[in-house]
Amino acid sequence: MKKILLSIPLIISLISTISFAQRELSIFDQPHELNTEYWLSRFPHSFTPMTFDYIPSEFSSFDNINISADPQPQNEPSVRISRKDPNRVVAAWRDFRTGINPPLRRIGYSFSTDGGQSWSVSQLLPQIIPDAPLSSDPVVGVDTSGNFYIYTVSLNEITGDGELWLFKSADEGETFNQVYEMATGPWFEDKEWATTDLYPSSPFVNTQYCSWTRFAANTSILLIKSTDDGVTWNAPVQVSDGVSGVQGSFPATSSNGELYVVWRAYTGSGQIRFDKSTDGGLTFGTDKIVSSSPDSWFPHMAVDLSGGPFHNNIYVVWNDLRNGDDDVFLSISSNGGDTWTSAQRINNDPVNNGKDQYWPSIAISEIGEIVILFYDTRNTPNNNIIEAYIARSTDGGATFTNELVSTQPSPTNIPNNDVRFGDYIHIDFYGGNIVPVWTDERAGGFDMDIYTASINPIVPVELISFTHRIVNGKVILDWVTATELNNWGFEIQRSLDNNVFVTIGFVEGKGNSTINQYYSYTDESIGSTVYYRLKQMDYIGSYNYSAVIEVNGVTVSTIQLEQNYPNPFNPATTIKYQLGNDGFVNLKVFNALGEEVAELVNEFQKGGGYQLTFNADNLPSGMYVYQLISGNYKENRKMILMK
Repeated sequence: MKKILLSIPLIISLISTISFAQRELSIFDQPHELNTEYWLSRFPHSFTPMTFDYIPSEFSSFDNINISADPQPQNEPSVRISRKDPNRVVAAWRDFRTGINPPLRRIGYSFSTDGGQSWSVSQLLPQIIPDAPLSSDPVVGVDTSGNFYIYTVSLNEITGDGELWLFKSADEGETFNQVYEMATGPWFEDKEWATTDLYPSSPFVNTQYCSWTRFAANTSILLIKSTDDGVTWNAPVQVSDGVSGVQGSFPATSSNGELYVVWRAYTGSGQIRFDKSTDGGLTFGTDKIVSSSPDSWFPHMAVDLSGGPFHNNIYVVWNDLRNGDDDVFLSISSNGGDTWTSAQRINNDPVNNGKDQYWPSIAISEIGEIVILFYDTRNTPNNNIIEAYIARSTDGGATFTNELVSTQPSPTNIPNNDVRFGDYIHIDFYGGNIVPVWTDERAGGFDMDIYTASINPIVPVELISFTHRIVNGKVILDWVTATELNNWGFEIQRSLDNNVFVTIGFVEGKGNSTINQYYSYTDESIGSTVYYRLKQMDYIGSYNYSAVIEVNGVTVSTIQLEQNYPNPFNPATTIKYQLGNDGFVNLKVFNALGEEVAELVNEFQKGGGYQLTFNADNLPSGMYVYQLISGNYKENRKMILMK
């Protein structure tokens, strides 16, 4: 059993005379960066580093990687995978390496060129925004051309206003030397999130959208968009109805170009609200309620773009206190946000057990697999010690598994009110890569780092066997699947050299299945040694290859000479034969008088299947006989040349 010890006494204290409801309302009255009371009352933390003995009862099977690797605090991470090259990944976070007291908020980042398995040395974004050297709330974005973007709330040191600025990388995330103004003015912009319409056939493909909360005379969820790779942005459009009580918005898009926005609303004990635009973000409709959500936190959202049975379903996740402690909830809409399913509890620990799950982030792969990342305290001695978990679904969100991701627990130490764990963690899923990022303090003290984990997707088709049989000189391929997810079918591919493969057939898949499925394909082999593999494809063209199987000679109990085809023929025909064993082979053609007119084969050959073309261009019409001799075997067949 592994024992983890973090030194310095455990002190957990928080005393406040302000009511919880008053503190909650405060997040809607002032920018989150300027407000600490509600966060401190809502989430675990300790101002003094904690000591605890912890013997885990559950162990993670995923390798963990420290991305930021800096002794000063880094928190509030975001991550995206390139849609041009899934091996390119960028993570960004709020970084305090230049100062924690006073808090000097900068944006740190790192990039990966191998799908998140290893990362570049972390660095800070350049300070190139006029009058705004400090930034916060980083959100990473991508487009279909391979560009990366980091959206920020940047603090104007002259006016004190929060402004929205965009950093752009044109070299696949290695440098961010371009910066563009998004929204500024005599107010405070707060809690932005951004998305890009990435669906190839969408009428608004590559349009970037950013939603956020503006704190001015009133408080509203606003949205802007860019159609020129982030260089210019339109005037803000109001998304939320009313003029107050909104915060923490999140946008997403569907395959038909619809734009969705969700946020947390202060109404009664709280609601998750939703609105949409069908004209590329120019106008929005009437707000809809996704769910009541007592004392909830900011929602995240994803849309299924798989082309499968749950295509364009909208998935919204959040955490709230309806069961007495924080749980993660999911609601789904299958009709563009008009109606929503009842909130579904995602974490599978006992209800109302005093343990917390919070800050969920959701991603859906291009083949429809859902993954939700969240913090969890189910295994730890108290709620000030957290671990990262994921929940996964392959049936459109009907059921979920829960898996521990972090290999060590993390305390939640904060050095002061301003250097907190942030407001979110994040996950992305594309091209077979699942990349979560979370704030982790396993190093102890106030050393918050940004961690990720190496997580394999649930294979869309679990192939449990792929074998071959020889029947009457023909190769019969058999394979069995245990589960299938969005499985369109299998291309059967053959090679003579185990290098160049050609497609020789297709077998339709079962789509989605959780029981064994049996498949077969028959091939008339064309050589003594051939190689086969399966190319499994989903509904939108993603694919995986099976292992290669080698058929060492098409071994049959007897030699077999097949009828030529076509017959009659003019002037060429194909002759096939099978050899049961290695041996010397002679194949000749005779005319009707018994005279030899051609010798096609006269050599030693290995057992297997063969075919050749006989061209009778220089022969007259008539009946001919072709004769195969190998060892004691001799067989004749007739064919007719008709010119």
